[in-house]
Formats: sequence, C-alpha cells, structure tokens
Amino acid sequence: MKAAPTAIEQIDKSDDASADIENTAASLKRELQCIRPSLISEGCIHRVPDRARRSNEFFFTPRVVSIGPFHHGADELKRMEDYKRNCLAGFLQRTEVKLEKFVEVTKRNEVRLRNCYEEIGGLNSHDFVKMVLLDSAFIIEVLLEDISPDDEVPDCEKSLYSKKLLLHEIRYDMILVENQLPFFILEELFILANITIDDQRPSMLELTHDFCNNYWNDFLDVDNFGESHYSGVLHFVDFFRTCILPSDLLEKKAAGVPAPSVTQLHQAGVKFERGSINKFEIIFKNGILEFPRLLIHPTLGIVLRNLLAFEQYHNLPGFINDYIFFMNNLLRSAKDVDLLAGSGILKHSLRNSEGVSILFHDLVELTGSMGGYYYSSLSKDLNRYCEASCNKWMANLKQDYFNTPWSIISFIAAAVLLILTFIQTVRSFYN
Repeated sequence: MKAAPTAIEQIDKSDDASADIENTAASLKRELQCIRPSLISEGCIHRVPDRARRSNEFFFTPRVVSIGPFHHGADELKRMEDYKRNCLAGFLQRTEVKLEKFVEVTKRNEVRLRNCYEEIGGLNSHDFVKMVLLDSAFIIEVLLEDISPDDEVPDCEKSLYSKKLLLHEIRYDMILVENQLPFFILEELFILANITIDDQRPSMLELTHDFCNNYWNDFLDVDNFGESHYSGVLHFVDFFRTCILPSDLLEKKAAGVPAPSVTQLHQAGVKFERGSINKFEIIFKNGILEFPRLLIHPTLGIVLRNLLAFEQYHNLPGFINDYIFFMNNLLRSAKDVDLLAGSGILKHSLRNSEGVSILFHDLVELTGSMGGYYYSSLSKDLNRYCEASCNKWMANLKQDYFNTPWSIISFIAAAVLLILTFIQTVRSFYN
C-alpha cells in the first residue's frame, strides 16, 4: 500500500504548481506585449483567405511587380526591382528634397506601416523601410508618367514606359489586395516632394483619380471627382472600390430574392436600354430595365475577385457581393448574354457568350451570406412584372406575331380582309 504524501511533499508539490502557473502567466504576458495594438484599427492589407485562393491563385498573385511585403522577393518578380530603382532615381530628379529626408519620413512611419499588414515576414527594419520607399516611388512615378508630357519623363524611366504591354500588366497588379501600400505613406512622401506638373501641384488623390479615369474608364465612374469623397482611403483597392459605389444604394439591406434571367424578362416584355455609366446603377421603370454599358473582358474576374475579398475581409457593405449575385441570376445562359449584347448593352471579348455566364457563376461561389440584399427591391419588381399574365400575353403577341415589319403588314392585311368579309356577309344577309 502506497504511503500518503508527507506534509513537506505536499508543500513542495504546491510550490511546483504555483511556479508552473507563474511561468505560464509570465509567458503569456510576454506574448501580449508583442501584440500590435493598432492592428485591428489600422490593419488594412491582408492575405486572401484560402477558400478564395483555392479557386484560382492566378487571380490574386502579381504577374509583373510586387508591392508591399507579401510577394516581395518572389523570383518571377525580381526583374522589376531594377525598374523600381530607376523610378526612385526619376522621382528624386523631380524634387529638390534629398533622399535622406524620404528615408527619414518612411522610417518614422515604420511602426504604423507594419501595423497595416497582416504579416511582414522576415524583413528587418532596414529592408522594410527600403522596400516601402522603392515601392512608393514606383507607384508615384507610374501615376505621374500618366499625366506628364513626354519631355518631362525622366530618362531613366523611359524604357519602362515605352513598353505599353508591361504597363497594362502593372495596372492589374495594382488592384490586387495582397499587393498594396497604405495610401497615407504615398500622400506623405508626395507632399514632401512638392512636385509641380504644368505649374500645378496635384494631390495624390488627384493623381490616382486621373490614373483610374485613363486606365479603368470601362469600369469606373470617376467623372465627378471630389477629394472629400475619397478622404481616408486605405490603399489603391479601397480607392477603386470607392469610385464605383453609387450613393443611392447606401440604404439598409432587405431580404434578398433571385432576379429573373434576361430571357425570362424578355419573354415578359421587358425592354433593355443603356442607362447610367456606373456599373451598379440598374433601374427598372415602366417595363424598361436600364443598364450601364457592360464591357466583359477576361481580366474582369481579377478585378471583382479582389474587390470582393477586400469587402469581405473588412466586413464592408456588400455592394460587390450583391452585384455578382444579381448578375449571376440575370446571365444564366449564353442566350441571356446574347440578348443583352443584341440590345447594345453588353460587349465581351471572351471566347463565346457562355464564357460570360460562366464567369459570374464562378464568382458567385465566393459570395457571402444573402441575409440582406441591395438589389432586393429591384429583383422583387422584376419578378412581379414577369408574373403579371397580361405582360406575358402582350410580349408573346409582339415576339411571335409582330417580330418583323412583314408580320405586322400581314396582320393588318388579314385584319382588313376579315373586316371586309364581315361587312360583305352582313350586307348579303340584309339583301
């Protein structure tokens, strides 16, 4: 039989337990001290969730240039590092401010900059500051070149800007959520540089606006620019998203219902017309569905996936989420796509019309909960119109019997003949 522990042994065990508790608590305290306190408030640049990335990593990975720490040092992107140094040299040629001052400002913001990222990797202070400054100069020079006369583009950068295809790729890399710099550091460095273009000192917001207007005017509504509307934007993706949000959708969501397809709407007699240039401005009134012009290109999937990922991560109002859901319901088949294309509303550069419906079908797999829906009222109105029997009857009559001028002429001729026959019959009866 095992002897009961003595009083001394009990005290020793108690001391061991207390020491173990204290060690665990001390370890946790050290870890808590390492928490970045502003990460929740300032964190704005993150990795794409695995669920979205698994669908196709291509849509979230830069192809030409890395911006920020997530893809920094990737072998396939290293050739652009020389161009970044050229851009920094060109940036310094435009200003009288010395390089040391830009390094000082970047270094002073290092903690805040680090807190903006979900992770930094193994970058020490020296490498991190160097990366931020090179990437900032690169972005600023890309934006400046867009508005600078050819004779004002620094010689060290002309090799880059002569390659239009490369610039085309760069603009897509700039819309990736994993490939961003905080907007505040771009603004601070640009203000410090005090650069003049055509005797004007544009702001970083104005440069970004002009760049979007020139390279994304097929997707953005950026004609009406007011700096107050964009104040506080987090980065380029946030600016891009702010451009496309229509003010009249800033209302509380209601329960969502799927919209009818374009084919169903056509069969119910709905007419399709070109409307607002904002991609979210879709209006239904008096049997007419007004659409913005839809330009569907292969890279649209990149834009929408990254905007959706940014929206979901920050729990923002789900405009992109709901737009994808709405368009997926409208364009369920190649016939739906062809009907909109025939109305002059939709134009695509995909292999075939079915590719457009597949694009939105793939996107809708990434959308979130539909507990609320910004297109709820519109979808309900469209469903009510389709369910009205008189609308269907009139539409079928027009589409089946009045679909060509000859059909109308034949109908009128038949009606006249029927009336004349009826009159002749009546006259014969009385005679």
